[in-house]
Amino acid sequence: MMMNAKRPDPKPLEPRQAAARLSIATKDLPNLGRPWTRADVQALQAEKPAWLTEARRRLGAAVKARRRAEYEKVLKLSRRIQDAGWVTANDGTNEAIPLYDSLALRAHHEWGVKLDLAEEAVDTLLPQTSGMILDDKATEP
Repeated sequence: MMMNAKRPDPKPLEPRQAAARLSIATKDLPNLGRPWTRADVQALQAEKPAWLTEARRRLGAAVKARRRAEYEKVLKLSRRIQDAGWVTANDGTNEAIPLYDSLALRAHHEWGVKLDLAEEAVDTLLPQTSGMILDDKATEP
């Protein structure tokens, strides 16, 4: 008898949990007529049936399409910010940080776009300001 062998866990999972563990969309999760368990998930991961592979491909394609759509929104907002004439020269100094922040906040407040989308759009316009940290020594006399 194997004492150290790990027994499959019969603990029930929510459908979204089982789908996440299988890397598929919840809608692709088959109905077992009972709650999914960790043991069910482990068995499928070991078996790798064709339907599971196809469901994973569909989810990957959907995620890729969603990311592409989000990136198109970022590019569109970047062009809108630029067309509004809000962008000025950026020399990469500490003065660029407030410029970056103010552009994102202005787009957020004036146009009602999500702040993270506005920040990504500004990163696209001014990549040299992305992730900048204020250098206190540069402002000392």
